[in-house]
Amino acid sequence: MNGRVDPERLIVAASTLEPRTTPFGVESIVSRVRAAVPDAPIADYELLSEYDSYYYSRGGQTPLPVLRVKFADAAQTWIYVDPEMSRVLGSVPRLARLERWLYNGLHSLDFAFWYSRRPLWDIGMIVLLLGGLATSAIGAFLGGRRIVRASRKAVASVSAPAPAAVDKYGT
Repeated sequence: MNGRVDPERLIVAASTLEPRTTPFGVESIVSRVRAAVPDAPIADYELLSEYDSYYYSRGGQTPLPVLRVKFADAAQTWIYVDPEMSRVLGSVPRLARLERWLYNGLHSLDFAFWYSRRPLWDIGMIVLLLGGLATSAIGAFLGGRRIVRASRKAVASVSAPAPAAVDKYGT
């Protein structure tokens, strides 16, 4: 699978009505991006033939190669452009990159060293899930014991006879 949603989709030149069979050149895409966003200078660009930490796919649904363009703007935005269709596939500002590690990384253990070695990720997740299950079960058990103990104490105090009234002389 090449990650293309519709691999039969073509770009046709308007002047000749001939289908485009080659990807757009990196320099032509960069010049069009530069013209489209003139107030954000381009810091770096690179044609990626493999996924990186922010543009990735576990099942190969997103297309490769992809052009990554890094801007020197206030948000330090990165965009990913498909050179075959000359289409922006994604935009990732600095805060989204941070969120990717804090949320996806920590909540789903979405780290390349985990999901590139799939059985390792599965084993790690099962161990962590069993640990969470054990912690929850222990907490429920201890909480249940406390409720039972408190309810027995409450019942005993209600059913106990009231102490006899004693006057100040002890009679």
